[in-house]
Amino acid sequence: MWQQRIWFLLVCASRCLALDPMFGTVSLSPHVTAALAVHNKLVPVPLSVDTALAQRQRALTAQVDLAASRFQLEAKRCCFC
Repeated sequence: MWQQRIWFLLVCASRCLALDPMFGTVSLSPHVTAALAVHNKLVPVPLSVDTALAQRQRALTAQVDLAASRFQLEAKRCCFC
């Protein structure tokens, strides 16, 4: 659910800017930067605003899902040591 919110904030801002050039600078939007900060804390390779805005929701959520899977596997390995 929260991945959809991140994607919505990132895509919505870029689409609004496409419709209305007076919308403002996407990279300075506090909603976009906050959503991207959360995403970047969860993945091993942080994304820039431009890179994140160019990706689809499926790609962004796949990155988070892969990072979560790796984290869970590493946590389980420690238990068997």
